[in-house]
Amino acid sequence: MTTTPSPPAATAPGGPGRRRTPARPRLLLLGLFMSFIEVTAAISTLRAMQVDLGVAPADFSWVSSTYTLVVAAGVLSGGAFGERYGRRRVFLLGVAALAAGSLVVAVSDGFAQVLAGRALSGVGGALVLPASLALITTSFTDPRERGHRISVWVSVSGLGLAGPRAAHAG
Repeated sequence: MTTTPSPPAATAPGGPGRRRTPARPRLLLLGLFMSFIEVTAAISTLRAMQVDLGVAPADFSWVSSTYTLVVAAGVLSGGAFGERYGRRRVFLLGVAALAAGSLVVAVSDGFAQVLAGRALSGVGGALVLPASLALITTSFTDPRERGHRISVWVSVSGLGLAGPRAAHAG
């Protein structure tokens, strides 16, 4: 008589014995939305920034590009950090970095501080993006439900990218 082995129990980083709790999809999507809306949020504030901080028109591209550049440079490392230190921990650290970077931009009184805040937000985005998708794919084991959740993840990404542009289209 042969028996089929039971699948191994899901464990969280930190070794066997620690149970992994499912991710909270709404919180993951909110963090994801934050990371994508950062890509286009600066576009809607460029005129006010020019007036308040005296930013030269030639420097405008750095306001929006700094975030994207840091995310693109760090997203692979963000995924590796999630694997090594725990996806949930890295996700939360990324959300905190996104919020801290936005706060730096909001209280800045110079162009260099704006760029530093955008770079800090970029670090957050590089941590949130891979961690949020990894949490979804590991939390939902049913292929149909996982596919549905990934579809929602992609949709929220698109909404985050379109958000400020859609608001200023009218």
